[in-house]
Amino acid sequence: MIFDGENLFFKKKALSNETITSDVLDVGKGEASDPLHIVADITKDAGAGSVTLFLDTSETKTFTTSFTLMEMPGKTYTSSFTLADDKHPTFSAKVPRGNQGFLRLRAQSTFSDGKITAGLVNDDDIPWDK
Repeated sequence: MIFDGENLFFKKKALSNETITSDVLDVGKGEASDPLHIVADITKDAGAGSVTLFLDTSETKTFTTSFTLMEMPGKTYTSSFTLADDKHPTFSAKVPRGNQGFLRLRAQSTFSDGKITAGLVNDDDIPWDK
C-alpha cells in the first residue's frame, strides 16, 4: 500500500474531541471499474477513544451542495484494547459509487490526542505495520 501525496485527505493531522474536515480531493466525476480504497490510521499514542469517518462528495470544490457517500464507524479503543495492540489500519474500505468529482473526509473523534493519516490507495492488501 502506497500513499500518494495528491490523494491524501489527512497527513498526520492532530485529533481532538471534535470533528475535523480534510482537504478536498479533485478525483474527477465518474466511477472506476476497480474502485480506489480509502485507508485511514490513527497513531498509537492517541490513547482511548474512537473515530467515525464520513466520506462526502460534491460537484464543486466549495462543497456548497454535498452528500455523504459513506459513514465508517471505527473501533473503540480502551485501556485494555489499545491502538498499539491493533496491527491493522483503523479503517479500510472501497470507495462506493456516487462520486460527483470532489471528495472530502470528516473525522468525528473522541480522542484527545494522536494524529490521523488518511488517503486513497489502489489496494490495501499489503501487510500493515504501525
